[in-house]
Amino acid sequence: MENKIDRGPIVVYCSKTGFTARYALWIAEKLECPFISLKAANVAALQHYETIIFGGWLKAGKIQGIEFLAKNIKSFEHQNVVVYCTGSGKGQDMTHLRRKNLTGALEDVSLHYFVGGLNYEKMSLGDRAFMKMFLKALRARHLEDVVKRISTSFDESKPENVEPLVEQVKKLGKKT
Repeated sequence: MENKIDRGPIVVYCSKTGFTARYALWIAEKLECPFISLKAANVAALQHYETIIFGGWLKAGKIQGIEFLAKNIKSFEHQNVVVYCTGSGKGQDMTHLRRKNLTGALEDVSLHYFVGGLNYEKMSLGDRAFMKMFLKALRARHLEDVVKRISTSFDESKPENVEPLVEQVKKLGKKT
């Protein structure tokens, strides 16, 4: 059965505290396309879109939800795939992020990073405990500037951050 690609881009996102979802909305608005949560994603339905933009949040350098894309990438071989991730850090090492998240069949996928923030109020108890241990480790390494930055909730997400991704998607053509 041949894929019938009859729609433009779609944004699929995995978000826990809202930053990745907010970026999904901004991307979808700029591209005038739909966006859906990964929980609602259906591989067969996604095969109708020319470009799949996948977004996930970072936890210990790992893009959450990326397993979905890795597991199903062969189903999307006739589509363009672009990935973005959000996190609380500035100046992420993109080479490290690629090496940790986009291996094997995903190695040629484009990757974008957007600064989001932290929202301790929306974190699960487990994630708050993880952050507490992470802060303790940072203090032991005398990284007080980082500790100060991430010890409370903050939001540095900005709609203009999506522009490079949006421009890239607009330039993508149909894959053969």
